[in-house]
Amino acid sequence: MDTDTEKGSWWKTLPGVLSGVAAVIAALGGLIAVLSQSGFFDQKKVAAVAPVPSEAQAPPSAPAAAEAKRMDRPSEASAEQQLHLLAQANIRNSVGDATMRKWLADSNWYRQLARESLALVGNRRLIRDGADLDKVSFYYVESLGFKSENDLPADHAINRGKLTQAVVDAYNDSNGVSARSLQEILE
Repeated sequence: MDTDTEKGSWWKTLPGVLSGVAAVIAALGGLIAVLSQSGFFDQKKVAAVAPVPSEAQAPPSAPAAAEAKRMDRPSEASAEQQLHLLAQANIRNSVGDATMRKWLADSNWYRQLARESLALVGNRRLIRDGADLDKVSFYYVESLGFKSENDLPADHAINRGKLTQAVVDAYNDSNGVSARSLQEILE
């Protein structure tokens, strides 16, 4: 039994083993936290996120083949992806794609407006020449009594009813018509 006391009992090494395992688990947890905060895992989620239909949205009436061509609209997309999704929904811009791409990349307001406008339209698209996102912004901001989107509070949540009317107003402006509801201007 003297050999046990000279080498040390297995029970005396257990705390050392547990400390080592705890250190490895802590290191892995730290690595996962850093990767998560850097957006490493979010890149895979973007493609899997489906749009949330609005409560007032009617079921799509477009043929299934046309809907199959459309991409799912992710909630967080790059400026290029958002520009592409907006074009699919026939939501254009009057400032040029390069300027709109920059706005979508640099402005939380335009990213939020694009995301909400796409959710409003759903898997449908505006008819005729569509509407311009920058005009939608103008009509929306004006409906709130502000002069520019820069005057909106930083935590502003878009009002779906006012956005719907802003899309209709921008559509009427672009097409010289007098539509009164979103359903009138969707295919």
